[in-house]
Amino acid sequence: MHPWRASGPAVAQKGLPRGAIIMMVAVFATMALAIIVGQFGPRWLAALFLTACAGLFVWLFLFEIYSPEWGFRMPWLQTLLGAPGREG
Repeated sequence: MHPWRASGPAVAQKGLPRGAIIMMVAVFATMALAIIVGQFGPRWLAALFLTACAGLFVWLFLFEIYSPEWGFRMPWLQTLLGAPGREG
């Protein structure tokens, strides 16, 4: 098996849903376009791409938080345990 195949579809099957991966690529692409256009093109177009990137980022965040499969999972917060100092 080639090393680049181990990180492609296998990651999508085990971890993140396919929609989240597509959204991450879209956020990265719009951010990269904003940087490139900001350097070589008109700044209004770079600002437009940056605004689109921010909108996609918020959409991705809300998608991940409200996901019925693994949304609102915060393993660093152990809310099911008893209060500190109490046993039981």
